[in-house]
Amino acid sequence: MVLARVVVNGDLLRQLHALAVAESQLSLHQKRLSEIESKISELLPLLKKYNDLKKQLALKSNELSLF
Repeated sequence: MVLARVVVNGDLLRQLHALAVAESQLSLHQKRLSEIESKISELLPLLKKYNDLKKQLALKSNELSLF
């Protein structure tokens, strides 16, 4: 019975260690995700501006081709 407890306790310790490693990795990935989402939020207004300018250029090009 003592040997069985040691094996169970050893398995439990391995599982706890694996959980701690997984939680640490999750925390790191969540931080990276937050940084990426922040950068995307910063870039979205620029994308809108770019798309608006691109549409204006296409309209101007079409106007010039009519003359």
